Amino acid sequence: MKKKYNLLWVLFLSLSMSACSLKFNSNSSPNKDDDSTSQTPDNSTIVNYCDNDVNACASPVAKTEQTYNPITDDLTSVYNRTVKSTVTVLSFNSNFTGLSSGSGVIYGTSSDEKYVYIYTNAHVINNANAAYFEIIYYNNTRVSATVLVQDGEEDVAVLQADREPTGDYLEATIGNSDGLKIGQTIFAIGSPLGTDYRNTMTQGIISGLNVAMDTDNDDDGTETRMYLIQTDAALSSGNSGGPMFNLDGQFIGINTLKLTKSGSSVIEGFNFSIPSNHFVKVATELLKDGSYVRPLIGVQVVDIGQLSLHEREKLGIETALGLYIDEIVSGGACDGKIVSGRIITKINSKTIASTPDFISELYKFLPGDVVTISTVDLIGNDPKTVEITLK
Repeated sequence: MKKKYNLLWVLFLSLSMSACSLKFNSNSSPNKDDDSTSQTPDNSTIVNYCDNDVNACASPVAKTEQTYNPITDDLTSVYNRTVKSTVTVLSFNSNFTGLSSGSGVIYGTSSDEKYVYIYTNAHVINNANAAYFEIIYYNNTRVSATVLVQDGEEDVAVLQADREPTGDYLEATIGNSDGLKIGQTIFAIGSPLGTDYRNTMTQGIISGLNVAMDTDNDDDGTETRMYLIQTDAALSSGNSGGPMFNLDGQFIGINTLKLTKSGSSVIEGFNFSIPSNHFVKVATELLKDGSYVRPLIGVQVVDIGQLSLHEREKLGIETALGLYIDEIVSGGACDGKIVSGRIITKINSKTIASTPDFISELYKFLPGDVVTISTVDLIGNDPKTVEITLK
């Protein structure tokens, strides 16, 4: 059942993958810590597709998986393993009328083996605004579930569900999404269009990385810039919250939304997932502290790669890559340590060539962490390095 919202923007993207609609504004002004330009076309329409044992929730034990051999194997064997870690997620109102359905992935089991822990999108569970939840295991076993934590802004939720009575399930192996490459083959498993098509598998490639989108995930009027994996693997309403896997059967992303229309043109093959590293980090912080706060560095930057040659000449920039510091936020982490008019080239040892590089690296840290920022002048000389404490 889809939930529709009024469209509040002149240029917008309406997101509704399984349970709700998410607003997208391609012309949103970037905040002071993020000046990248969204890669989403204008006038586009988007569709979304612990007990108290926190340690068990937050620290799943990695499983050993066999390596897929594309020459001798098809995808049958890897599907037979990974489907056992995929579930259908259902939410109901107080009258037990179905509100929405989506997908999820099992990542852990409680120490007493009574419960399993599941990652899914917050919008799949209506941002916890439902009275009752169930999951369906791959083998059609239905059990009740509860929401442990959720963050609508990040579109992250963790569920606790009764363990499958016979133990007929597997915990997903969590992969490293930082190591993904464009062109890499991936596949998704989920429940598109509801329970009739449970355990559907689709295959595609990674089409883009760190793709920027501004979304009002929890419909509170505040947009969040997300950096997502782009894929051409077929995803539909109901795939939201389900896993994206690599060919070794490692969970590398949570399928979240798709583009379906730009103006009068229909778009195909523009589907997006939250990288597993970011999703797991947010979920772990939610389970640990009850909230997740994005780190702030306190600078307003301009991506040099997005500037025309004329704009670079006007600013006196002679380097091709990096982030031009346009403004230092008063009282921010960089105030008094870095001056405007310089170019950020590194965070710690990570080379920063663009805004997505910068944000992807920054979001690996938390407020209070100390990082090293390297800068050069406008012609690439006079290197300087300072340590700052993120806020």
